[in-house]
This record gives sequence, C-alpha cells and structure tokens, in this order.
Amino acid sequence: MSKAKIHECTNCGKQITPERRNYRYAESGLSMVILQGIEVADCPKCGNSDVIIPRMSRIHHAIAQALANSPVRLTGEQLRYLRKHLGMSGDQLGRYLHTDRTKISKWEGGEDRIGPATDRLVRLLAAALDHAGATPVVLQVNDVMPAVKENKIDGIVTNWGNPLQDFNDYMKFHTDTQFYTSAFFIVMNRAKYDGLPPDARAAIDALSGDAWVAKLAALWDKWDKPVRDGASAPGHEVIVPDAATMQQWRDGLKPVTDRYIADLAAAGFPDARAAYDKLTATLRR
Repeated sequence: MSKAKIHECTNCGKQITPERRNYRYAESGLSMVILQGIEVADCPKCGNSDVIIPRMSRIHHAIAQALANSPVRLTGEQLRYLRKHLGMSGDQLGRYLHTDRTKISKWEGGEDRIGPATDRLVRLLAAALDHAGATPVVLQVNDVMPAVKENKIDGIVTNWGNPLQDFNDYMKFHTDTQFYTSAFFIVMNRAKYDGLPPDARAAIDALSGDAWVAKLAALWDKWDKPVRDGASAPGHEVIVPDAATMQQWRDGLKPVTDRYIADLAAAGFPDARAAYDKLTATLRR
C-alpha cells in the first residue's frame, strides 16, 4: 500500500497532504489557462497554498503550441506569452516584425489590435523556433561576434557570405543547408515603364529577368567562397544533413507551413499553395 505524499508548507513548515484539483494558472500571464489535476497543498495553520506543478517546461511548451495553432487571432496577453516563451524582448520581437517596441507594447497592452499579417508571422515564428528547440537572440551585425566570444549565444544562423569578423576563428562546427531564402525585388509601375523611350526600356530589360538573376547568383557564390573555404580548414567540421534528416525537419515544420499558407489563402491569396509548391519545386532542382 503506497503512502500519501507529504508536502512541507513553504511558509510555516507544517506537513500537509496535497489534494488534486483544477488550477487556474494565472502565473503564466494568461487568464484562461486551467491546469487539470494539479496538486495543491492548503496549509490549515497559516492559510498558505502551495501549488505543485510538475514538468513546467513541458506545460509552457504545450501552451505555446496551442496558441500558435489557435484558430482565432492572438490577444495582447497571448502575444506577450509567446514573446516571453521565446526569450525575446520587445525590441527583439519588433526587429522580426519590422516594427518597434512601442508598437509591441500597445499590442500586448490591448491599446491596438494585432493585424492579421502580424498574427500569422508571430505564430509562424513561435511554432518554428519552438519546434526546433531554439531560443532566438536578435542582434545587430556588429554585436554578433562579441556575443559569440562572450559565450552569450550558442550558434548563428547566417549565410557563408557573411561580414562577421573572425567568424572562422570562433565558429568550428557548421551545418550546411538551405535554411532560408532571401528574395530581392526592384519593382516599377507598369504604366511608367511603358511610357519610357525604347532605349530606356531596353537598358532596364538588360539588367532584369533571368539573365541578371544568374549574374547575381554567381556573384553571391563568389562572396560565399572565402568563408566557406575557411570552414573546410583543419579544425573545422562541416555537417551536411542527409536526406532522412532533412525530411524529418520538413515533416516537423509542415504543420507550421500548412497553417501559414491556409491563413494566406483565407486573407485573400487563393493561389498561396500553388505559389509555395512552385517555389519549393524550383529550390529543389
């Protein structure tokens, strides 16, 4: 026969037998989180109540996943929870969302409603980084290597053609994969273009389209080469994930991608899935 678990009151030291009941987890910063079957030790001597929450990190992870997959738009307190769960300051989240901490504060405080595009980006960011087990730290370029040297960060997500001084002196283990894609566009109003003289249009055409993309790609490879070659020097290890690992990563992040594409379609972009499929097929060539 097992003995009842005894808990010592953290206020007066009295021995108490906890009881299991549902508990409103206000400490999370969320008003509507109820934890079921949580042990609560109510002290009859001093009136103190100790809440015993097991595997707290798993609970926080589950809450973040639920918020990222919720069908309704995030509230201010939910945005605050996700930001803190990811270990971000208002400034850091603002850089991801191309805004400032004042706007973040207004969203979290309920002064302004979070827009649909911001809502999608926050969910995508939270779900992707949480799945990867990463805690993001957003730094300016000049602050990255000092943070590495002071052991404030464990790794860097960057491209080979990065401008980080002493990168190869401190970064010895490299995972070489297509982690993200950068797209650069210079656009022009069609009517303005059509109104240009033929020689001006010809000059623009010569610096546009697939031919110019190929030229820029070659230049990017050239910029990548010095750092990539340095990563192949003695004392370095370059890890190229195999097909099985890449598929595991894709499968893990697929719910995040599918949700984002569905949100785009619902927001008025019905061809979002077709555009995504075409882009991924192109990248895999």
